[in-house]
Amino acid sequence: MFVQRGTGFVVQMLALAVAGAACAAELAVPPPGNDAAAFEQLKSLEGLWAGKTADESAMDVQVRFEVMSSGKAVFEHLFPGTEHEMVTAYFLASGRLQATHYCAIGNQPAYRLAADSTPTDIRMEFAGGTGFDPLVDQHAHGVQIVTRDADHIEVEWRFQKGTQPTGGKRMILARVPATG
Repeated sequence: MFVQRGTGFVVQMLALAVAGAACAAELAVPPPGNDAAAFEQLKSLEGLWAGKTADESAMDVQVRFEVMSSGKAVFEHLFPGTEHEMVTAYFLASGRLQATHYCAIGNQPAYRLAADSTPTDIRMEFAGGTGFDPLVDQHAHGVQIVTRDADHIEVEWRFQKGTQPTGGKRMILARVPATG
């Protein structure tokens, strides 16, 4: 038996179908792409790097990468040993490269590997965080790590206040030879 229903019913059913599809899309985790390879590249950066910012200040800067927790985490120490030292922890979670930045301003933005990344052009995009309101507060909104060769990298941090970009800081770095 066919029951005729009004357009209101059809609209409600269509809305439910769209909402269901949206929920399923949010729950779907894209398959890992370059995540493991990008993480291995980060591990290969272990050691001390020194250079300058790529702006008019040409400020001296150091970054130290440290492989920790039986190779399950990479810690990036920006300005190591200074009062402004910041640490970013990179790790694989369910096969996806993620990071948490422990910022000197007191917040902890989180990142995930961007879809357009490659192992030698790692782009970490904003994925939330704690200790701040991303719609209002200043925060490090993402980072890009480009490997030029085994001894040269460029690191660029991007910043936002709320939803407005406030600039970035690009660093040109060379590996500091280990002393024995």
